[in-house]
Amino acid sequence: MQVENSKAALRRELLSARAANAPSDSTGFWRGFIKTGIYADCETLLTYVSVKNEPDTRGLIEYALSDGKRVFVPKTYGGGEMTFYRVRALSELAEGHFGIPEPRIDSKTGEIFDGGGVCVIPALCYNSALHRIGYGGGYYDRFLSGAGKRTTKVLFCGVFREFTADVFDVPADVVISG
Repeated sequence: MQVENSKAALRRELLSARAANAPSDSTGFWRGFIKTGIYADCETLLTYVSVKNEPDTRGLIEYALSDGKRVFVPKTYGGGEMTFYRVRALSELAEGHFGIPEPRIDSKTGEIFDGGGVCVIPALCYNSALHRIGYGGGYYDRFLSGAGKRTTKVLFCGVFREFTADVFDVPADVVISG
């Protein structure tokens, strides 16, 4: 239980610091990412939709769509579950759980992610093993544990802190630090 308390305390500290800082130009994360071989080689991109002071992904989504990539964003459900649905424009999003834009589609009308590709993951900080601290709901760890090895996990994060990961935490493959 000590690990969770340590991560919870660090999460609170980082959320407080993020909230206290004015939004900055965080396009450097995605602008750096699109210059990598990971981006160039991917056909399918999964990404969160940025809100508040998170590293920008809206520019990434628009760029990837114009670049011919298949773009998927998450829709959350109860019990910490989420599904990634394909979007073809930011206009297909509407405010969802936690005030985060989500696809206005469901499993009956939308194309669901079926494996492979690159997944851009939100993070408050990361450690030397590339584990991350997110918002504490476990949505991404649950999703990534079933996404398979064909999915490259990328963090957009500029904050490094050492912490002990939980056994269910899924590490990233690479960090883009802006």
